Amino acid sequence: VGSWVADNESFGSVFAGFAAAGGGAIELGEVTGAIRVDVASDGAVVTSFDDWKLTATIPGMGTAEISETGVETHTITFADDGSYTVTSTEIGSAQLVSFDGAVFMDGPSPEAVFHGASTFSCAADRLDVTIPGQLGDWVAIFTREG
Repeated sequence: VGSWVADNESFGSVFAGFAAAGGGAIELGEVTGAIRVDVASDGAVVTSFDDWKLTATIPGMGTAEISETGVETHTITFADDGSYTVTSTEIGSAQLVSFDGAVFMDGPSPEAVFHGASTFSCAADRLDVTIPGQLGDWVAIFTREG
């Protein structure tokens, strides 16, 4: 329960890792903006993308940018054993993906940050959430805000 902000470096590394999954090197550039998650005691979760943007370079090819704005709302059941299940999601966020200025995607986010079922751990001012993904699970790191 509380307000949390994502660690941009860990989120950026994950996105760059997904992009590199097809082979080749990716150099993570700047990650700006913020991803905030507000968790209420009743399981209502709001994920806000405040002008979040990642820049990465593919050596010898060019520069990619991924940006996200807007809000996702979820209902999540958190269990005492460190598991969670997403029971409903509404995606109100938009994603823009470009490469050297050419836009490849500009529209609703294809997938919410929180989806399906997985695990979390919370200790003091740090929240680690394992996010299931098609290319494998990854850990999102959040720190308590405020």
